[in-house]
Amino acid sequence: MGYNNNMKLWYRTPAKEWEDALPVGNGRMGGMVFGHVEKDRIQLNDDTLWSGYPRDINNYNAINHLQQVRELIADEQYVKAERIVEEHMDGDWTESYMPVGDLYLSFDQDKADHYNRELDLNSAVVRTNYEHNGIHYSREVFVSAVDQIMVVHLSCSQSGALHFKAALDSLHPHTIKSADNNKLFLVGNCPVHVEPDYVGKVDNSVVYKDGEGMRFSMGISILPRGGEITEINDKELSVNGADSVIILVSTATAYRDTDKKGAEADRELITSCEKAFTRAKDFAFEQLVERHVADYRRLYNRVALELGQSDQSKLPTDERVLGYKNCNHDPEFAALLFQYGRYLLISSSRAGTQAANLQGIWNQELRPPWSSNFTTNINVQMNYWSAETCNLSECHEPLIDLIFGIQENGRKTANIHYDCRGWTAHHNVDIWRTTAPTKNRSFFFFWPLAGAWLCLHLWEHYAFTGNRDFLRDTAYPLMKDAALFCLDWLIENEDGYLITSPSTSPENAFLSPEGEECGLSAGSTMDMSIIRQLFINCIDSAQILNLDQAFREELELALSRLLPFQIGSHGQLQEWSKDYEEVEVGHRHFSHLFGLFPGNLIDIRTQHELAAAYQTSLERRQENGGGTRGWPGAWCVHFWARLGNGEKAYWTLESAMRHETSYYSNLFNGRKAFQIDGNLGITSGIAEMLLQSHKGDIHILPALPAAWSEGQVRGLRARGGYEVDVYWKKGKAKHTAIRSDYSGMCRIRIDQVHVYVQCEGNPIRINQNESNVIEFDVKAGHQYVLTFD
Repeated sequence: MGYNNNMKLWYRTPAKEWEDALPVGNGRMGGMVFGHVEKDRIQLNDDTLWSGYPRDINNYNAINHLQQVRELIADEQYVKAERIVEEHMDGDWTESYMPVGDLYLSFDQDKADHYNRELDLNSAVVRTNYEHNGIHYSREVFVSAVDQIMVVHLSCSQSGALHFKAALDSLHPHTIKSADNNKLFLVGNCPVHVEPDYVGKVDNSVVYKDGEGMRFSMGISILPRGGEITEINDKELSVNGADSVIILVSTATAYRDTDKKGAEADRELITSCEKAFTRAKDFAFEQLVERHVADYRRLYNRVALELGQSDQSKLPTDERVLGYKNCNHDPEFAALLFQYGRYLLISSSRAGTQAANLQGIWNQELRPPWSSNFTTNINVQMNYWSAETCNLSECHEPLIDLIFGIQENGRKTANIHYDCRGWTAHHNVDIWRTTAPTKNRSFFFFWPLAGAWLCLHLWEHYAFTGNRDFLRDTAYPLMKDAALFCLDWLIENEDGYLITSPSTSPENAFLSPEGEECGLSAGSTMDMSIIRQLFINCIDSAQILNLDQAFREELELALSRLLPFQIGSHGQLQEWSKDYEEVEVGHRHFSHLFGLFPGNLIDIRTQHELAAAYQTSLERRQENGGGTRGWPGAWCVHFWARLGNGEKAYWTLESAMRHETSYYSNLFNGRKAFQIDGNLGITSGIAEMLLQSHKGDIHILPALPAAWSEGQVRGLRARGGYEVDVYWKKGKAKHTAIRSDYSGMCRIRIDQVHVYVQCEGNPIRINQNESNVIEFDVKAGHQYVLTFD
């Protein structure tokens, strides 16, 4: 069995809707390529283009109501407490991620023969090919990270047969000017504020003000081979009689200097685009694509996956999606989605860029769903679950930068809202690093544990890389500061346990003792799990770094006093500190199961009763319609994988992939609208089924379903600095290769006996200290091959 290198999305027709177009990106700049014959469209984004500007949305009155709310919650007067929180302790809306505009290419061609468009995941290039009047036309589009430019290459099989017009447009107020007979520049400005769109909300609050809002520019430079270029009304360029054409596309924003306005800002933005053109224009197209592909494959080629073959892979992707929803067996589809998720993360999150938001970097709306912001009560975290496991650690860096960037505002919010030390953040963050609550119902906005959850990504980056400098200089200081907030935020309840109050389980509600719907209480399981995980990781970090003994002891004492997990009347893990009934049993969030994943607070091999409670909660949600599609379905794949149930993990994966609203024709994931976390979460979930390392050992094939009885994976990462390949047959591992970044003791968990280990052809002595676990010494830079009978 060989790895499938033909990983493509392909179609026989152009894109009809935005969700049919194909995404390209370099982390900063994104494009959606439609592939129309007569008038093609490439919709453009820049990851720093947002509405608004830096502003203080903290509520300086909130602290005055905190004690009263806590007293009402202690008396179980939840509805009254919730009303006060919603009236007096909210903040303001975050801002929205904005589209830049569109590049239109118009051709004198109204029909095409032998049409084909594709996104090649192996090269990160979108290609459109067709014939018109016997002439073959080809278009290639990619966004280069190494050259920081979008490249559009047009060619044809007959000399001089390329004729088209190029134009720019934007939804924002803008002006267009030409330059040097081969360039166009569009300069515009964003709104000063955009109300969020929660999908279906009618409000159209998009506020523009003259001279305000972020300025931006996009430009094109046309470099033809043969033919001539002419200007049309300074707003359009016409190319006639060319053999081939390179169109360089660049964007620039005033994100770093929002104070600059008017002509001065516009000149600098156009100059920025010009510099990008100057850097790229001396390269031939073959050089540009070669540099792009080499840079991209440096990341993409680290991991390969084969789960079996099917005839469905011969179908166009849109037909394949429909076939899959009709229950056609297609194991290659799961492998395609796995690699597509890796492609999307590489394309939307590179070192030095902004973190991937709710839509990665792709958005065409002035009012995108949920503002297309960084939603930090699950979504942005899920975006990055695959970064370490799927060997894209560098792509994790933008999220780490975001965490570092919100600390300053987070300290202000912690102090102003709650009179606490350290830093905090709530469920929505935008590019301006806002950390205060937003608006709406309290069980949406009131949740000051986002910072503590985000800190898990800092610990995981260390756990996978073993980078002690990162732990000492970046991760631990941020984690310690978040732990200080939690220490101050915790209060003692009537039983002497430390709890949070007010507390919510993100976006979920329960029935109060009076039968009223409410989301505000004390000591939600989500809160207690996140704080427990943060304290454990801080203690471990301080021990590794051999510092802060007094602080470590303070955390250990607080850890011992945290409200423990509780099992409710249904045998479920309680979601709140009291055993209240959910308003919606099949709710989309699974916040109380944090300790199972992404946390590691439970060992299913020893904590059987607690593991059963987690499983019961999971089953109740899914039996009532929750967690079967979109990002909730992706989260549930991880839960079942951590519970060691490959069949349930596979059933959930299949449900998420087969649901009629799960995938658009371009494989974007969405329930009501595109959310990239569903794509990236599926990638992580598949990896979790094949390899786990959260309990001190490397667990090979911990949740392999019967449907994937034969397969292989190369390049997955395990905590401790390991890279792992696995080949399996008839549901059992046959060979495993392990490469270590560090010397030390390697522990492997495998549900088989008779294991032989070799290094460079020489047998390695192994110890088997417990059932299904072997140990052996490894040296950095060496490969160890395990063979199983």
